[in-house]
Parts: sequence; C-alpha cells; structure tokens
Amino acid sequence: MKQFILLILIMFSVNAFNANYLDSLFAIIKSPSHSDSIKLVTYERITKQLIKTSLDSCRLICNEGLKFSDSIKNYRFKWSFYNRIGRTYHYEARYPEAINYFIKSLNVAETAQDTFTIAQTMNNLGIIYEESGDLEKALQYYNKSVEFKLKLKKQDLYSIAMTKMYAGMVYLKSDEYDKAEKIFKDVLETTEKIEDKTKKFRIYSNIGTYHAYLGSRNNNDRLIFEALKYFFLAETEIDASENSAEKFKILYQIAEAYFVLNDTENGFNNIEKARFIAKELNDLKNFEYIYLVLHNFYFNQENYKMAYYYKDSVEQIRDSIDYSERLTAIAEIETKYQTEKNKKENLELRQKN
Repeated sequence: MKQFILLILIMFSVNAFNANYLDSLFAIIKSPSHSDSIKLVTYERITKQLIKTSLDSCRLICNEGLKFSDSIKNYRFKWSFYNRIGRTYHYEARYPEAINYFIKSLNVAETAQDTFTIAQTMNNLGIIYEESGDLEKALQYYNKSVEFKLKLKKQDLYSIAMTKMYAGMVYLKSDEYDKAEKIFKDVLETTEKIEDKTKKFRIYSNIGTYHAYLGSRNNNDRLIFEALKYFFLAETEIDASENSAEKFKILYQIAEAYFVLNDTENGFNNIEKARFIAKELNDLKNFEYIYLVLHNFYFNQENYKMAYYYKDSVEQIRDSIDYSERLTAIAEIETKYQTEKNKKENLELRQKN
C-alpha cells in the first residue's frame, strides 16, 4: 500500500514538473524580450518534449515553429520541424504522411545544399519505404544516403556502415543473397576501421539477427550459418568491452541459431552461458528470452511435455513482469508513451545514422 501511494505521489510530481517546464517554455515564445533565435530553439525543445507525450500536440507546435522559421528564413529549423512531424507519423505507421513530410524536409536540405542533412533524411526515407514494403525505393534512398555520407569532409564510418547494412538487408528481404553478401563484405571492411567496440558489436549483431530471422523463416541453413559468423564477430567485440547485457543477448542468439541447425551440444553450451549471465544481471526479462528459446527447441523436437514446461515458465515470468510494469506505468500514464518506448528508441537510433 505504501509503495502504491509513493508511486501516485511520484506521478503527480512528474506531471507537475512537465507542466511547469512546458509553461516556462511557452512563456519564452510569447515574450517580446527574447530574440528570434532563442524562440526557435524553444519551439524545438517543446516539440522534443511533446513527441514523447502527445503526437498530435507535437505536430501542432511543429507547424507553429514552421511558420515562424519560414518567416525569418531559417532553413535548419524548418528542416527540423518537417522532420519531426514526419517522425510522429512514422511512429503511428502512417507511412504516406511520414514520407510526405520527410520529402519536404529533404527539399529544404537540398535547397540549403546541406550534405549532412540530405544524407540523414535520405536514410530516414529508406527506413520508411522499407517498412512500408516498397523495397525498390528503400534501396534507392539507402544508396543515395551513402553517396552523400561519402562526400562529407569528416566521414562517420559507423553511420556509413549502418546505412550500407540496411541496404544489404533489403537485398536479403528480396532473396538477392549474392548482392546482399557483396554489401555485407563491404560493411565488414568498413567496420574493421571503427575503433568503438560497442558500435562494431551493433553492426555485426544486427546483420547476424537478420540472417537468423530470414534463415529460420525460410528454413535456409545457409543463412543460419551466416548469422553465426556475424554473431561470433559481435561476441568478440563484447568480450573486449565486457558488456554483460550485450554479452547475454548475443549468447542466447547463438544458442538459438545452433538449435535451429539441430546442433544441440553447442546450443545448450551457449544457453548455459547465457543463463549464468542472466543470474548475475538479475533481470526476469532475460530468463523469458532463455525459456522461449528452449520452448521453441523442444517444440520442434516434438517433446511437448518440456515445451509446455518452458512455455508455462514464460507465462509466469510475463505475469510478474506485467505486474511490475503496471506499477511503474502509474507514474507515466499521461505520456501514453510506455507501450511504444522500445520501438521509438530503435527508430531514433536508426535515424541518426
């Protein structure tokens, strides 16, 4: 009961803080004493806050910011507001609207001849076209994005490798494996030049995950073996950086790949390593991943008794996780953001590349 009351108090404190914060920002916009540049920055801060709490409100303020930035001919903020409106529609999977606003933001960047922003916007368009199923246009925009990233005086090798990787994944989706592998070979060469271990891990693990997903879906062992190759590369980088959470993730993925290949010895060896780290991390969600892998393995082996056992374990864990999340959500209920939090974070990560 005390914990519940405490969470209610936290909820009111958080909401009061957000309301006061936004009120102070709106006051800056309305004040004649502040410069145009400060007002533009303030519009941007407001929309960054609102995109987490209310997509409709975010679009409304973005449009106000657009009119203001247009009136003083500030292209950077004009691009920013178009881009943010596009993101709100992207989060709602309203692809035609999202594409419309990202193209508007691209036109602004092209008019300003801002190579960096052009590359970033083309990358975003590639993501949206891929998600909407237009793989041909997705590939066009990914390739154009890479072209512009290569024109920059200060090249970001991680960003270049990530966009190349997205293009390779489109080829995988289209069953054009030779073209995909050619791109991934190029990505490997680029990634070897990146010093940041975590960034290298993300590239390798993403490529591996995609190979594993398509290999399992299409019963294609060749793709599973390719997945393992990239998982091993990712594991090497995590061993170097000693990141337990990422190490756990790659281990259970390796185990799952081995189980798909019916290599039970290596499958169980890696699942035990993952289980050991899960105990150290003390996160129930990690055990859910392990039990799902084991459920799928035993189900495919037609050992339905063990499959049911692990499925039941998954359900019990989910019940306890749901209970915990329900308590936490009390403090965040007004934001309407919790259910899409992971999705938005992944989108934002991809949009930065």
